[in-house]
Amino acid sequence: MKIMHQYISDAYKELPTKEKGIIQFCLSEDNEIINCYFRANGEDLLFNEGISTTYNVRLESSFSDWLALAENRLNPVLGVLFRRLKFKGDVSYFKKIIPKELYKVDMTPYSDKVIEFEKRPTRNWVKPKKVLLIDSSPRGTKGYTKLYCDNIKTYFEEKDVEVRHLMLSQYKIEHCLGCLQCWIKKGGECILKDDIKELYKLYEECDLIIYAFPLYAYGVPGMLKDFIDRGVMRQYQYFEKGLNEIRHPRREKSNKAFVVFSHPRREKSNKAFVVFSICGFPSFSQFDAVKPFFKLYSHSSHAPLIAEIYRPGGIFLLQNPFNYVKLKRFLGALRNATHEIIDYGRIKSITKRKLNVSIDENSFLESTNKYWDNLYKNKNVNY
Repeated sequence: MKIMHQYISDAYKELPTKEKGIIQFCLSEDNEIINCYFRANGEDLLFNEGISTTYNVRLESSFSDWLALAENRLNPVLGVLFRRLKFKGDVSYFKKIIPKELYKVDMTPYSDKVIEFEKRPTRNWVKPKKVLLIDSSPRGTKGYTKLYCDNIKTYFEEKDVEVRHLMLSQYKIEHCLGCLQCWIKKGGECILKDDIKELYKLYEECDLIIYAFPLYAYGVPGMLKDFIDRGVMRQYQYFEKGLNEIRHPRREKSNKAFVVFSHPRREKSNKAFVVFSICGFPSFSQFDAVKPFFKLYSHSSHAPLIAEIYRPGGIFLLQNPFNYVKLKRFLGALRNATHEIIDYGRIKSITKRKLNVSIDENSFLESTNKYWDNLYKNKNVNY
């Protein structure tokens, strides 16, 4: 009740006319008795425990039914008829003390409504000026992800697009503490002192974000998860309806200012996501966990996921000389895909089919096991 009182007290202070009086509560829940009363003095709504000798209205009910009444989920007339609520005194006094809009918050300065670009990115597509290619391989320059990313960067630059190839392994990214001081005290600033502010500055400067990573235990590598987790500082603490789910409004702002009512705001920049991932296994089912993850993450980031490229047997294609033709065909399809993303904001169906070239399991087992057997015998960790 003390927590509820705080909500009601805050709402009471916003009333244009503040009535004086007392509401007495005699509540029960699971054999526990709660006796308390709210006293309105015209300025504040004070909380008191126990029974008041005088009152304007008295309510006897279960605590659950009182919650339902306060949140307008229980009609007071029906509550009385079904003997869930029992009143004494002036029942109308509730409306005078407890506002109907108990949880009202002015969201105007923070609101980040769904826009047409997010609903239909292809229809509203504009060629991106800057691309941020986030290489999330913990092995950095030694990883196979970089070999693919080098090609992706080249293909984008062929379309006269500026590309920043960012390697997360070269930056310090701490684990998110979940302290939410960035929401409550710091105005979007994280208390941890590392490179995350610099990284998200680059993020905000780019129109298209590509998350490239090797699959780790059916998910993203830890450093990429840390990068994503720390993005909570880029959002306001409030909640708002999104395209598919409830989400947080963004703090990210562009340089173009405008005014809504009395609140100065800035337009949020349009962003889109692309996912590129490789794994060692030969089947596409290995990516079944990361697909829904990025679907939810893109929605929470207000950035449509316009393309996903998953490459099973990524190492197998590169390390087996007998796969040269298959690798060349895949890279050709990858080049077409990057060009189509830039021009149309999507990958065409024929290109998707070429990207999703299958791998023969028997060939994979024989050559890959031989490859790792040689590395093991020679104690060669520089694969």
